[in-house]
Amino acid sequence: MPEILGLFPKKGTSFLQAILFYWGSVEVSIDYAMAIAFELHTVSNNELQTEFLNQTEFHRKLDFLKRRNFVTPDEFKAIRAFSEERNKLVHKPVYDLFIHGQLKDKKFKKQILEKALKAYQASHNIEDRITA
Repeated sequence: MPEILGLFPKKGTSFLQAILFYWGSVEVSIDYAMAIAFELHTVSNNELQTEFLNQTEFHRKLDFLKRRNFVTPDEFKAIRAFSEERNKLVHKPVYDLFIHGQLKDKKFKKQILEKALKAYQASHNIEDRITA
């Protein structure tokens, strides 16, 4: 499945493993962007800020970066679209997905993986822009 996108380290990886890989990468990039925005990448970081960032929900971080113009509208849209699909998959009992046949539907999986790739690329663009 991930070979459709060409950006996964191991051929034969399952659909859900690919979703977790892409989501983890998006989260790390957004967390890193937040660290740069809060200047936590310096040696003299503030423990209260670090604790705050660790406890802040992903969407609040993304909204903050958007308000600070670190995230373009297209990047925001791509990340949110993948986030919504990922949340439906991860926070819904897996047996519900099997009952409805979604995990067997190649078109369904391809659409989500395409959103995953767009979010992955957007998050890395944000990280690259902030660190430039």
